[in-house]
Amino acid sequence: MSFVRTGMNLIEVRRRQLITFRERHPLSWVNLYLLCWYRLELGRANVYQLMIQLPAHLKESILCRQLDLALQEM
Repeated sequence: MSFVRTGMNLIEVRRRQLITFRERHPLSWVNLYLLCWYRLELGRANVYQLMIQLPAHLKESILCRQLDLALQEM
């Protein structure tokens, strides 16, 4: 049970780290790459919630469309 609890805590820590980075560097492409990299760990709902907050130039990118397709297949 502690393994599951540790995993859930890690997901929340990772999510907070991504949000903190996004707040400091809101226009950076790294935001999108981080969502791609951690999509399995964060889960579909969390990634979609973070994708909504991306700036327009990132939402319109090919990488964002590929991430969306990957999330649909999850």
